[in-house]
Amino acid sequence: MTLRFEEYAPSIHDDRYDARDDARYDEQRIDRYDDERDDERNVATAAAQAFARLRALVNAGYEPHYDLSDDKILLLSHPHKRFKYRDMLLDSSGTVWWRYDQDYSMHFSRWEKKRFDRFLRGVPSPSWWDRTQEHRERIYAFVIGAVVCFAIYIFASEAILLAKDLFGWN
Repeated sequence: MTLRFEEYAPSIHDDRYDARDDARYDEQRIDRYDDERDDERNVATAAAQAFARLRALVNAGYEPHYDLSDDKILLLSHPHKRFKYRDMLLDSSGTVWWRYDQDYSMHFSRWEKKRFDRFLRGVPSPSWWDRTQEHRERIYAFVIGAVVCFAIYIFASEAILLAKDLFGWN
């Protein structure tokens, strides 16, 4: 009588099986460990490049919009109204592209450093007027609100005086 393979070789689910005794386990473990280390290095490199590109875009005048972004993509807008590439997207791998890009003409992968730097040199620096637009809008809104409140106050006080005279209240 011959034994089948399952009967004399320990299986993975058998109590006698120890993966550390298997030479294939060591090779797989080492390969997996090397792959994990390579993946960690790639993730660390991608993160460093993404942060470097974020810093470069912010230094060029782009402003991040966290409320319009998610965990994978960050939207950056340039305050210059007439700049064609006003809205750029930065993903977690460090790739930058124009938000309205149809033919990938403004698409910068992680390894396209020279092309990305050339793009940054062409980005106009925002003027004082462009940089302070948000603050000016807030000030304008405050002034308009204050004028409306003052007009309501004047109208209400005149209405009360008119009612006193009309009805003879003291």
